[in-house]
Amino acid sequence: MKKLGKFVHYDWLEKPHVYYISGDGDALALTFKNGMAVLYEYWFYC
Repeated sequence: MKKLGKFVHYDWLEKPHVYYISGDGDALALTFKNGMAVLYEYWFYC
């Protein structure tokens, strides 16, 4: 996650363990628990 710093968005107050990576027409959400990814969500906007 540190290498993608300028592409990663997060909200420490509302969802402290969820990181979002947004592209041109898509979005990726990664949820971490105990330092491991436990949920992977991908959206494509058309």
